[in-house]
Amino acid sequence: MPDLLDAVDALTLVEHEHIAQKSDDGRWLKAHTVTHPSLLQRMADAVTPSTGRDNASKSSAATRSPVDADALFEYAKMSAAIKSWCLMVKVAPDRDPAVGLRKWYVARLAQPGEDDAWYTRQLTSWANIIRNHLNPPQSFTIKAPCPICRTEGYGNAIDGGDTWPIEVRYRMQDERVTDEIARCRVCGGTWHGHDAIEELADELSQISGKIEAAPNPVVEHQEGPNPPDRLNRLEGCDAV
Repeated sequence: MPDLLDAVDALTLVEHEHIAQKSDDGRWLKAHTVTHPSLLQRMADAVTPSTGRDNASKSSAATRSPVDADALFEYAKMSAAIKSWCLMVKVAPDRDPAVGLRKWYVARLAQPGEDDAWYTRQLTSWANIIRNHLNPPQSFTIKAPCPICRTEGYGNAIDGGDTWPIEVRYRMQDERVTDEIARCRVCGGTWHGHDAIEELADELSQISGKIEAAPNPVVEHQEGPNPPDRLNRLEGCDAV
């Protein structure tokens, strides 16, 4: 689990992403670095209508993108909480929540002996909420029983449940798959990361004998780069 400073940094510092490129003949080229604003700033940008900062760059009301109400609600809660925390430690809040959060953290350092666990969990939760909004995970259900609890059914059609228990979630970022996780919604069995997902595909293959490498990408709804073979194998599983 990250400490309090790690959690504060994750929300308030800019992020540097190193992106490797390939030439047309498959050779790796020199990587370049892209700098992203902090998570709090990106969330603010996502919920702020595009009005520009000067009269020359303002867009008309008819052409502005609609605001994501759910994201706006979450951002408002974060901003209000940070303001409240600043007032609790007698620090003047800032209009920029990222600046206010760092001012609050410095003031909190002057209060030794305080338990930071709750604040760390809260900030980590905010970071996850923002990442999920900026880059929502893709998901699918494996059509096979859980290899741990052997359950073949989950929920029912009336309550919105699926037929099979294991859900796989992941993100595609550039040409990389990140945050791979598979979880049985009955027993809670979890497979997290590249190696664990690969092992799950192998294990289900041995159980059902019906998981084969898909000749074409299975995730037809995915725009951009296709997910790797281990995910295609799982989504192509059919134990019926």
